Amino acid sequence: MMSIDNGQSLEILVRDAQAEDYTAMVATRGEAWWWIAQRTLINELQIKKNDIVCDAGCGVGIYTREIVRRFPNNQVWAVDFSVKSLNVLKLATNTSKVNTLVGDLINFKLPHPVDALLCTEAILHIPSEKLRVDAMKNLFDTLNPGGKIVIAVVPFTKRSTLKITDNRGKGGYYSYRFTPKELMDIVASAGFENIQVRGCVNFRGFIRSRLPKWLWWTDVMFSKFPFSAKFGHLIFCTAVRPKI
Repeated sequence: MMSIDNGQSLEILVRDAQAEDYTAMVATRGEAWWWIAQRTLINELQIKKNDIVCDAGCGVGIYTREIVRRFPNNQVWAVDFSVKSLNVLKLATNTSKVNTLVGDLINFKLPHPVDALLCTEAILHIPSEKLRVDAMKNLFDTLNPGGKIVIAVVPFTKRSTLKITDNRGKGGYYSYRFTPKELMDIVASAGFENIQVRGCVNFRGFIRSRLPKWLWWTDVMFSKFPFSAKFGHLIFCTAVRPKI
């Protein structure tokens, strides 16, 4: 069931319109980019046998599909506010292990908590600080005690031109770029602990495009170090919901 709008109705229209072509659109980032990003972020979830996993703000399921490929016996929830994007995902996976739910990050409710939660390039499109905080609290509530979250956003750096872009009504959508501290603070505000911020897809394109595939793991390993947050095309935060 669709939740309340939260100022994102225009983005839903854009995402629905993009759904059939979205995978091809983002493929322009390159095979190495996606190989590195999927392995960095999914590895950080530390998914175990019988863990229930949620991909929140999954879009057409670029990460969901990889989770299903690597963990075919785990139950997975895929949540997004674009019905057409979820339809693309269902066609791509075609497995009873994937459950889809239409809803936004602020209000969606699963029938039961999950053990691992991934949220990539989604919370940055929520168009106010208060609503982003509300979304983090909802993600916190979605996890079992002891459950882990990995949340990835686009960073604000010296190379960035704008902190905020708002192209709603112009065929686009709202986007907010986070500093590492801002990402850490919003995750902490929800009650998470063991919070770490690092970078994902750290090597610049001219380096990455020259790496043979067997060396792509070097970028994944680079993301293990805290200073990677200064270099990543994405920054991501890992955190745990306290057990008590």
